[in-house]
Amino acid sequence: MEELNATIELKQSRTGHSVPVVDGVHLHSIYNPEKEAQAFATNYEDSIKKKPYILILGLGFGYHCEEVANLAAKYHENYRIIVIEPNKELVQMHNHAGGFSNPNIEVLHACDVNDLYNSIEFVMFLSRRPAILRHETSFNLSKDFYRRFLTFKAKQNMQDYSSLLSEAAKSFFPIKDGSVDQALNSARTAGALKDTRDFAYFVLDAVVNSAKQNSKR
Repeated sequence: MEELNATIELKQSRTGHSVPVVDGVHLHSIYNPEKEAQAFATNYEDSIKKKPYILILGLGFGYHCEEVANLAAKYHENYRIIVIEPNKELVQMHNHAGGFSNPNIEVLHACDVNDLYNSIEFVMFLSRRPAILRHETSFNLSKDFYRRFLTFKAKQNMQDYSSLLSEAAKSFFPIKDGSVDQALNSARTAGALKDTRDFAYFVLDAVVNSAKQNSKR
């Protein structure tokens, strides 16, 4: 789906909930979006139970995200949900309608997959290997985008990540050029890395390995 050419309208379901319709495709049930959202969350209950970090592909109008949050709260004292949505207008419509009141749910909009991986916070989130949930209707409308995301291959040169690191973090690595693997090995050998969760190591390792994990799904 090309976002600029998409036509979006809101319809009312029989239960009075707003349902986005993108290029004629209803993103939720026109009869009972909440019941459908409950079924969505239940379908993923095992994954939600196992992991407090959850990545949802597709915003719709958020009903399924709220139900996932309800289940996550049942199983985890602390949890975090990130929703990826490439359709900017849809995100704006959802925000205009009130957005999410739950602070544990965050929506990320990006037209370019690279923009997602340029965020340290998002990379750190991916490094926790979150459960990945697909909102099928949203996924199918933006299939090319989500496939690029799931098969994204991180850049392998240290210079590509220099902008992500602070000056203090950069000092951990004797190698300023070359591959990420070379830099990590060099830092380990030099004794600069005492803890694998050290900020600099954690970020670089996450950038590379989280992308590898996604490409295997």
